[in-house]
Amino acid sequence: MKRILITDSMTAISADAYRVSEGAAGLGEAIAHRAGFGRADDQAGYVILVRLTGEVEAHSDWARWADATMRAAHHWLAEHFDEHPHGGELHVEALRLTMVAA
Repeated sequence: MKRILITDSMTAISADAYRVSEGAAGLGEAIAHRAGFGRADDQAGYVILVRLTGEVEAHSDWARWADATMRAAHHWLAEHFDEHPHGGELHVEALRLTMVAA
């Protein structure tokens, strides 16, 4: 689990990110497996992102987020989870522009 501050030019969102295969001392993985995540080989690297600001919301699929800030953050974390430090800030302004251009 990593605590993250997701920012862009107008937003600061507190979030937790979990990789399904990682678990938190085994507990997170056991709960995710019980819910059906991580059983297939392609699900082992899933990242579950939980927005803690405002109404709590969580998704395992980056495309499910309604807002571009969370979508960009989740998309990046799904590919770069190990690179991002616990407690670090993830500024997504440039990531959002890259996703629009693609």
